[in-house]
Amino acid sequence: MLVHHVLLEQPSSEAVREARLLAGLTQSQAAQLVSSAQGQPYRTWQGYEAKEGSRGHRAIPAATWSLFLLLTEQHPAYLIARKAPSFPEGQPGRAEGGHGCPVEGNTTL
Repeated sequence: MLVHHVLLEQPSSEAVREARLLAGLTQSQAAQLVSSAQGQPYRTWQGYEAKEGSRGHRAIPAATWSLFLLLTEQHPAYLIARKAPSFPEGQPGRAEGGHGCPVEGNTTL
């Protein structure tokens, strides 16, 4: 199943910080990239970067971590790409059975 390949292991708080800095984002920008939460989502992101074992630390969920890496082009195996335009049945460019399902061996999301 594709999900197992996209989701990554739990990163350390330092790895989360390094990935954010590599993307050139503030904590607030990183939080807004992966969350639509109202209020102060950067507080949650601060928790992801807080030292493990500290009072404010919270582990970043695997899906959030993977999404962040995908959106900042840092995922080790996948890139996000736009879908090809849809064509009416029987028109040039329409793949056989074109359901938008990933093709085995295709590493572009």
